[in-house]
Order: sequence, then C-alpha cells, then structure tokens
Amino acid sequence: MRKKRKVSITAVKRQFSAVGLSLILYVLFVIAAPLVISYYLHVEFGDFVNMAKNQQLIAIYSTFLILIIGTIIPFWIMMKSSRIRFTDFYRKSNITWLEFFADLLVYLSLGTGLLFILSTFNGYFNLGDVFISPIGISSSSYYYISTITTILYIVAMPFVEEFAFRGVLLRVLGRYNNFFAMITVSLIYALMHKTLSQAIIAFVLSIFLVKLTLRSHSIQPSIFINICFNLVTFVLRFFITDHYYLVLGMIILIYVLCLVMLLTKTYRRVRLKRSPNRLIARLFYTRITVVIALLGMFIALGYNTYTSFFPMFTGGF
Repeated sequence: MRKKRKVSITAVKRQFSAVGLSLILYVLFVIAAPLVISYYLHVEFGDFVNMAKNQQLIAIYSTFLILIIGTIIPFWIMMKSSRIRFTDFYRKSNITWLEFFADLLVYLSLGTGLLFILSTFNGYFNLGDVFISPIGISSSSYYYISTITTILYIVAMPFVEEFAFRGVLLRVLGRYNNFFAMITVSLIYALMHKTLSQAIIAFVLSIFLVKLTLRSHSIQPSIFINICFNLVTFVLRFFITDHYYLVLGMIILIYVLCLVMLLTKTYRRVRLKRSPNRLIARLFYTRITVVIALLGMFIALGYNTYTSFFPMFTGGF
C-alpha cells in the first residue's frame, strides 16, 4: 500500500503562489490583452458592424487565437511546475456509454433549467446575458459568421477549458482535498465568465463536471458534454424564434429521458465528503498572487454585469 507523502507547509505555500502566478498570467491574457486589442480595433475601424467581412473574420480569429494561447500557456506552466503529466487526466474514461448518456442528459437538463430560471429572474433584476458561452467570448451571433468560427466556438473552446480547469487546476488542488478543489475550481471557472447570470450557471455546471471527472478519472467525458451543451445553447439562441415547437420538443425530450435515467438509477451520483481542509483553503486564499488573480476576475465580472454592455473580446461583439 502506498504511503501518503508528507508535504511541508512551506512547500504548499510555494506551490499555491506558483498557481496564483499562472492565474494572473491567465487573467492578463484572457481579459487585459484582448481589451487592449479591442480598443485598437475600435479606434482603427470603428464599430464591429461597420467592418468589412474579412476584417470581422480577422478580429474574431484573433480573439480565438488569444484565448486559446492565453489559456494553454499559463496552465501548461502550472502543469509542468506541479509535475503533472497530460496523461494523468486525459486518458480513456472508465465509465460506460450508457453512464455517459445519463450524465449528458442530467447535465443538459440542469443547464437548460438554469437558463430558463435565470432568464425569468432577469425580467425583474438584470444580471446580464444568461446564455453561457466559452470564457472570454460572448454569445453574440457575430461569432457564427463562418463555419470555422462556429466550430471554434462550439467545439474547440471546450477542449481548452476542460484542459485548464477540470484537468490541470483540479489535479493540482485535488492533491490536498477534493472538496476544496471542487469549490475552488468552480469558483474560478465561474468568475472568468462575462456576467453574474453566466457565473451562477457556470459554477453549478462546473460542480457537476468536477464530480464527473473525479468519477471517470479523465476529462474526456466532460469535454464532450461541454460541446453538447454549447450546441444546445446555440440551438436555443438562434432557432427558438423560427422553430419554437421543434426546439421545445427537443427540450421536453431531454427532460423525459433524464427522468427515465434518474428513475432507473442509471445516473451514478458522486458524493464528496464535505470536509474541506480549512488549513489548505486558508493557505491558498491568502497567497498574494491568488488574491491578485481573484481580484482581477471579480473586477471584470462586476464591470461587465454592471454595464450590461460587453465590448469585443471582453464580452463579445
């Protein structure tokens, strides 16, 4: 039986400080750098709508390039500094296809349910756009102006997000306590979204994906579930007006199948002991680098929610 390796508090502090540095770099890439480029494009070309089609494509491709590189580099640094291998979390899943189908249905039901609830709530208190989208991107229709941009939006970004959050960050923090890791990963993932409405949905869905990753020992299931949810939100946003009954039928079918999976106990719940290590949590959240990174995330989220207007790159077009 393998013995647990003892780690000194100094070593833990050092690792958490390194995690904070990677998160600061991530925030600078995903929030600050795109904002500077957005300002330049606005000064150079004016409103996005007034740009020529090729200029629009260049702007959008630049967005995706910055977001992909700006996510991979910081978390790759985090992965290497923590001595984690890519194959530690990206490998063949140990769940069956039927279990995966049950997880997918429960996730889609949960996600669409939250969308409808917050859409109704926003009728009284506007908390920003509820249509959750990949980090750093809005759900604006401008991102679908070509087949390539649509594929990048729906398919490519989930790979990057799952690598970063349910892959590297969960693996690093999960060394100390899974419950602490689940809450922290989900909090950071939520804060990186554009509005408070999106953050609430992202936090709840991330809890689900973290549990799925811990159960399957791989991020592959969460990647494909994330892709499917992006596809469903795409359908809801752009087809519900012209094909209302068809989309409504699809949602009802998802709910019915989800209910069947729950009643037949095909869906396997993961229960984590609610025993967060308070020392580990205190060590993490008191690192100055972590505080700076979280502060940047809170400021960006608050600003976008308050203004309810999302410029290019920091909320989209």
